[in-house]
Amino acid sequence: MTKSNPQTPQFKKEAPRALIWALIAGIGFIVAILIVISVETLTSKESTLLGTLLTLLAVGIGWGISHYYASMDKAQAVTEVREFEQRNLRTYALKAAEKVTNLSKELSRLSTYLQEELQYTEYQSAEEELFAKEERIESAIHILGSLRSINDTSLSDWQGVIGAELDEQRQTEEVRAEALGELTDRLATLERASAENVPVTEDLEIKALKREVRALAADINGISFRPKKVRLPYREVVAPCPVCNVDVSFRLRERDGEIKAVQCKHCESNLIAEYREDKGIILRQRQEIPEPIHCPECNFPFTVDLDEWPSASSNTACPQCQEVIRVSRADAGKDLRVVLRQPKALQPITPEIVDRVRQALPKQPWPKGVHQTVAAQLQLRPQTVQKAMQHLIRIGDCSDQVDGVLCTTAEKLALIRSAGQHL
Repeated sequence: MTKSNPQTPQFKKEAPRALIWALIAGIGFIVAILIVISVETLTSKESTLLGTLLTLLAVGIGWGISHYYASMDKAQAVTEVREFEQRNLRTYALKAAEKVTNLSKELSRLSTYLQEELQYTEYQSAEEELFAKEERIESAIHILGSLRSINDTSLSDWQGVIGAELDEQRQTEEVRAEALGELTDRLATLERASAENVPVTEDLEIKALKREVRALAADINGISFRPKKVRLPYREVVAPCPVCNVDVSFRLRERDGEIKAVQCKHCESNLIAEYREDKGIILRQRQEIPEPIHCPECNFPFTVDLDEWPSASSNTACPQCQEVIRVSRADAGKDLRVVLRQPKALQPITPEIVDRVRQALPKQPWPKGVHQTVAAQLQLRPQTVQKAMQHLIRIGDCSDQVDGVLCTTAEKLALIRSAGQHL
């Protein structure tokens, strides 16, 4: 964009005045010469000299007039060019502002689209919720890719204004991309050499190359370079239902151990689809597996039938203390988690409870887990019995013990300190 000169208006005002004074001086000089010619008779030399002066004066006056009008035409042309540039820049700016506004609207719609998914909770199962969120994420990635394409093409609107700068930036990015490709090829060569047990010069070279690749990737894409995990696509599967033998369609990734909950629309049976490398896709009926557990309240052992799904959970009541227990699978179905549905507050230790525990306790030394046995006998919580036993030791009615050996409190503290020093 052309910068304006603050001295130009003053120069334009002074130029006509100087030209007018020059014309007046020239005309006065011509009049004076004519008067001299009419009064006196000039010699041939004086006539020649006077003619030369008049010719030079006429040429100078003509050059001044033509220069003045040429300057006026040049100033008018510069003004027209500036107005044209302003109109073009305004057009480019309006287009860019429109695209920025549209991009902001699309990003707001995408934010609302994802926020609706976070706030929606009316799903029938965890599998349905996971599938819906996965579909939303894939849609969001597609929308972001479209918005990025629109943002990249918006640079073409400025090609007529900053075309040289854009071309230079593209060349710089191409050079960086080529350098990144060369480093990637070098890393691949070193990895193949390491895999084939070919001796590699130094392990530091690989680390240095990785640092260079990350730096170049960050400069080009604005993100750090990390190897992208290969995500297997879903496969459309049609298999017969093991209950009613009607075809059931579902989607599943061909990855070893991949499972999916499926429901037959004909018989409404709950099924499990599983992929195994040795057997392929297996569709079977979901079953309830008997799981042995212990009540966390009274330590009573009993069995609960729990769905085989890795995140299945169930509420049941203890047959002995009637406490509601929540049993759930954890660690991808490899472990069980047993907790009270509504944990009760610890029962306060009263003298009556202390007397009952004193009478129910066997002779010392007590066997391991005696508090659970006494709790089941007195129908109390194990924590309550343990607190009562600590109270009996504290008041001196019972002796303290460590690993089945009777001792005093001072001896127990000494054993704890010595064990801490050996650690």
